[in-house]
Amino acid sequence: MRRGSAIRLRHAVVLLGFLASGASGQIAPNLDWRTIKTQHFYVHFNPATEGLARRIAANAERAYVELSNEMHPPRGTIDIVISDDVDLSNGSATPTPTNRIVIYASPPVSETALRYTNDWAQLVVTHELTHIFHLDRSRGIWALSQKVFGRAPLLFPNSYSPSWLTEGIAVYEESKIAGGGRIDGSEHRMIARASAIDHRFPPIGALSLAQGHFPFGETAYSYGSLFIDYLARTRGEAHVREFVDKSSANLIPYLIDIPAKRSFGESFLRGWKNFSDSVGRSIRAESTEPLMVLTSTCSSALSGRRTVTSPETLLRSSRASSGTSRSRVRSPETVSAVTRSLVLATTVRSPDTVVKRSAPVRSRVSRAPLTVCALAGSVYGGACDIALACEEY
Repeated sequence: MRRGSAIRLRHAVVLLGFLASGASGQIAPNLDWRTIKTQHFYVHFNPATEGLARRIAANAERAYVELSNEMHPPRGTIDIVISDDVDLSNGSATPTPTNRIVIYASPPVSETALRYTNDWAQLVVTHELTHIFHLDRSRGIWALSQKVFGRAPLLFPNSYSPSWLTEGIAVYEESKIAGGGRIDGSEHRMIARASAIDHRFPPIGALSLAQGHFPFGETAYSYGSLFIDYLARTRGEAHVREFVDKSSANLIPYLIDIPAKRSFGESFLRGWKNFSDSVGRSIRAESTEPLMVLTSTCSSALSGRRTVTSPETLLRSSRASSGTSRSRVRSPETVSAVTRSLVLATTVRSPDTVVKRSAPVRSRVSRAPLTVCALAGSVYGGACDIALACEEY
């Protein structure tokens, strides 16, 4: 068979495989598909994406060399398809029936977590290639079964891993290798710290791509990557590779705590408890004495007198008037024009300071480089409102 015919046949097989898998953003099979062959990859593209394809081919080889020092290399040549059929930045990877990666040609414009990188193409190809390194690894009874039955989807033990584990390892490696990455960015740490401040740190079983509340599917990426990074820092980076190897021979792949104990010296459940406690300690360590605020009570505000009171004085005043009035915490958007005219500003001198008021309403000032908070008394519907407005610079 001629070389050109063999390449066209490979195009057809690869594209039909992706179409049959039902991947989101169907790949158009009728384009003028071409291929760049490197040492470890076939990069498939059409003329409109040739520049990006050549760049990704170089990025993929670089990531392959780096990942080979972290995990056992996958088997065979890897297919990468550059698709420009959807207006979103994403990628996907599968080990069946061969190792294959799809990368969408759109750069990350709306995905804020993906902006912290020197090269988004390097980031996405490293992330997806990590999935191939992780999922392709098969040992023991699984490797023997694949020799008999082929690369059937059910015969890859690491594909049974929970989403927070597969995505956590991929984000960890992308941040370590690609330059930048989501662990080095601020969004994932912000999500974890905010949940700790709000006393709503999720259990490890809730880290799902199908999470129904904020941060939704990002839960698996954010918490999973920070947890893997925590284990690598506290137990040693080499134990991540050791875990991938041991889990690839795990007879019952759902029992991931067995290879976790052998690799990290503790179960994931215990490790998660230690990780969540460390986040909580970091929040408490940054808290200092209550800040002094400039405020005015309803009566002094209406009479034009301004007084300086501490949060404790404000708390006692609020409780004393609770029989005839209500206390509310209102967002900056809903503060009335009358309230804005009464706002007195003060600079917050410490991060994560908790402003306490009468129970059960509590308000916390989030961390910011410079945060200006305005606390004012206003009259709203016959009730004395406490309006807290924060603006970041």
